[in-house]
Amino acid sequence: MIHESTPHMLKLATLIENPGEPLIDSRYHNPHELKDLGYNGVVVYHTTALSGIPNPDVIIDPEYKRWVNSHFQRVDQEIKSAVDAGLSVYLFYDMLVLPTDLVDMDRNSICCKNRTDTICPSSKKAYELSIQALSAHLTRWPEVCGIVLRFGDSDATRLPFLSGNDIYAPYCPKCSGINKLDRILYAIKHSYNTVVSTFNKQLIVRAWNVRPNGLHDSTDLASRLAEKLPSVAKPNDQFMISFKSTQTDFWRYQSWNQASLEFNDYSIIYEFQCQREFEGKGTVANWQLPLWQHGMPETKNTKGLATVAKQIEFSGSLAWVRGGGWGGPFVKNESWIDLNVFSAPKLTDNPKLDQGQLIHEWITERLDIHDPKLTDLLSRITTQSHAICRDLFYIKPLAEQHIDAWYPNEHWLQDDVIDVDALSRIIQKLPQEVQADLIEEKRHASQTIAKLRTQLQQHLNTENHTTLDPLITSFLYIESLAETIYHLSAALSLYHHRYKNKVTSDKSQISQHILAAQNHWNHHTQRIPTLPGSPTTYREKNFWELTQTILNEIQST
Repeated sequence: MIHESTPHMLKLATLIENPGEPLIDSRYHNPHELKDLGYNGVVVYHTTALSGIPNPDVIIDPEYKRWVNSHFQRVDQEIKSAVDAGLSVYLFYDMLVLPTDLVDMDRNSICCKNRTDTICPSSKKAYELSIQALSAHLTRWPEVCGIVLRFGDSDATRLPFLSGNDIYAPYCPKCSGINKLDRILYAIKHSYNTVVSTFNKQLIVRAWNVRPNGLHDSTDLASRLAEKLPSVAKPNDQFMISFKSTQTDFWRYQSWNQASLEFNDYSIIYEFQCQREFEGKGTVANWQLPLWQHGMPETKNTKGLATVAKQIEFSGSLAWVRGGGWGGPFVKNESWIDLNVFSAPKLTDNPKLDQGQLIHEWITERLDIHDPKLTDLLSRITTQSHAICRDLFYIKPLAEQHIDAWYPNEHWLQDDVIDVDALSRIIQKLPQEVQADLIEEKRHASQTIAKLRTQLQQHLNTENHTTLDPLITSFLYIESLAETIYHLSAALSLYHHRYKNKVTSDKSQISQHILAAQNHWNHHTQRIPTLPGSPTTYREKNFWELTQTILNEIQST
């Protein structure tokens, strides 16, 4: 079924493919697939690596020049394919980022004083070169509709031929007197003059900042920018500001982004992450539409798009259909990700849509499942999924103290790495009266996953196994991880209680939980990878060292 789109509402899709990581094998590389889902535009991520580069000839090293040239050609093909499919095309562009070879020619005028590895936001030369490259991109690709500008983050350090940074961090005698507001206004002014005034294209400014207290998460800064913005960029259809839907990054325990509500007549679009980077990256069911629509129930402010869309000049969405974060897990089956990819444009068109009807459409249209009992089970699985993921990947007693904060899980689990030392420190400092809540949260998540997996297996037959087998594998995958986390959390809680209160009665229970955690971890890392279509497994940091130390310690006392 081809989705009927709402006229003039942007429904953009992008695949975030990080430098140095395997290219994503995804159906969403096909622009026809995106158009059938209701998207009307794509944002080409690969131009991020071409930021500041007007053409390959500015790169001196022959090998780097060959890579950059092939990258330009890849973008050529991506743009052509999208345009041929009837999609609008936008390009990512980072500021301030420049080729290292150009920076080397004039570091005194381009870089910060005494920090020659940092491009200075006071440098007129740096902005001149950046705008020249931006103009070259728009000249090379006249068919694109606009630019998606980022100045609060940068991937330049991950590419050997680029130098660059965000505009907030530099602080030297030359730029220390330029406050955040003026830095933002300067970047927007030069970009607007080029993209909108000169080339008559759209400029979408990403508010994102990778560190706290930037435009994305500061209502004060956003409010002051809104007052000054008309002097450099008029409110019109050619200028938009893009915010992640969350207050900070794509975590749970986040209210709807508050800074985005400060801009009155300016068009706002929201970014939705379909492959949740802090919650398994698509290895598990994790339906986001209920949270996008009505907010996260664990926050004090449960406002979502259904409410916000009426308060602002809501003009569309940018869905990260794949990507986010760094490293794994890497998935081979996109079914659970597809649920969010399917949902984003429909919610954009109708923020008050019926969730039950949408999930039924996804099950019947995308999974081609029509059996009423199986459809009902899949509906229940998806409806519960975001709560299960919250309980598995976060620690409620900790996160509740950090609503809207950066890093609400304090890095105990990030991308595909479980940091057992960090988890141990968190549990150790939690009050004893909430330890039982922590353990129950993890136990309930693991038991719910096991129960749903069993129910799903009961529906497996020769007619549906092609569709259900990958879903069952995903449940086996996440169940082994959930059991590990539950038993590990229980063991650490009992262990810290034992030594804090000098009790001996927990010795047997600690041993049982440690051994169970080790067994489930072995299952996750050794057995699960042998299943067809299994994602890459999680990795551990100090799991064996800490668990064996505890085991040896209590067995010797």
